[in-house]
Amino acid sequence: MEQLIGKIVSLSRECAEVCVIDAGKLCGNCSVCFGKNGTKNVVKVSPIKNAKIGQLVVLRDNRNWINKNKVFSLTGSFVFGVILTEVLFKIMPLEVHRSEYDFIGGGILIVIMMILIRITKPNYFFKMELYGEKKT
Repeated sequence: MEQLIGKIVSLSRECAEVCVIDAGKLCGNCSVCFGKNGTKNVVKVSPIKNAKIGQLVVLRDNRNWINKNKVFSLTGSFVFGVILTEVLFKIMPLEVHRSEYDFIGGGILIVIMMILIRITKPNYFFKMELYGEKKT
């Protein structure tokens, strides 16, 4: 998990803007910080309590495993849906069993997984923690 160090540029109730600082180059002026290393280094994160403008913070990745590995989780849900449908047809014997039913079960689980991914998607890609503060 990658950690970035940044400096708080602005705070509001909804979000905070943090200037990402290169560890080797501390310029000290984050108000005009749009062109370091060729990328835009001011990111928006969700604010925390006791944060002040100009304070150093640590930015951590805010996504869970499902959101990081979308392709793998969707493929796994399809395979699980096919297997689950096959098992259900073995337990409950019906008169007609077609292989299309397995794909329908896999498709239903993909739709459920896509809804789950959409619900658990974070508003901001990073969460902010105060620099030097230990977790309890």
